[in-house]
Amino acid sequence: MALIPLFRISRFFVIPQVLIVLFCLKHSIRLFGTWKDKQKKYKILMAKNKDSFRPDSFKVFMQAPCGRLLVKAVLKDLNLLQKYKELLQYKPALSTYIKKSCTREETKVYFYNIPQNKK
Repeated sequence: MALIPLFRISRFFVIPQVLIVLFCLKHSIRLFGTWKDKQKKYKILMAKNKDSFRPDSFKVFMQAPCGRLLVKAVLKDLNLLQKYKELLQYKPALSTYIKKSCTREETKVYFYNIPQNKK
């Protein structure tokens, strides 16, 4: 987004472009901030499954999409990618995931009678 020369179209596009770039940069920094944690989890999974395949060690990671990517990477490095089908039993159903993440909220609106000053 930063490399698109929108200033050639109009100079008014420069400000929104800078804001979008800053927004994307903020999120990318947050993503790369979790890199050390992912490396630690990767090493733990590799150590647990180096000698023999233990499906229970992958159970927690199969709950989220980013965890499933980590599981695939570990299985690929262990040459056990065919075992991923066995681990799909730990993946929650989409309907369960939606019910769990969508919660009801109650909104209350109060109206106050404000006396108006009459002249």
